[in-house]
Amino acid sequence: MKTDGMQAMTEDTTAGQQINLLLVEDDEVDRRAVRRALDRLGVPVHIVEASNGKQALDILHGQSEVAPPPSPYILLLDINMPQMDGIEMLQRLRSETAEPDIRNAIVFILTTSEAERDRERAYAHNIAGYLVKSNDRGGLQAIAEMLRRYREVVVFP
Repeated sequence: MKTDGMQAMTEDTTAGQQINLLLVEDDEVDRRAVRRALDRLGVPVHIVEASNGKQALDILHGQSEVAPPPSPYILLLDINMPQMDGIEMLQRLRSETAEPDIRNAIVFILTTSEAERDRERAYAHNIAGYLVKSNDRGGLQAIAEMLRRYREVVVFP
């Protein structure tokens, strides 16, 4: 009986939860692929897009025509981008001078880089996970499903 009560409580608190996402990716094809994978989940998803770290920070600081995603949100961040790459954006996000809401953002790296140095540098900035994009369709779908489950299971501040 305890299990039934716990299951009912979980369903009540997670049913219909929207995934709010800031997708920072310079490749339009990859952005479309992420949107398609998330659309297939059948849960509400609100996506705000930026093509580099500078544009994403401008959005988060309210210095853009694009509104930031509603809180709580998940930030999906590519590493290799023009103007400001993902690692530099992470450094700015996590700096002591950053606003607490921005400094404490939940960040997943979504990249093609499998380089150990990139993983180490990203994890040094307190990311939630390092996700490697694969060329097969199942790879992005698995990442989308992981984000859905993450949003259901993790209690946001």
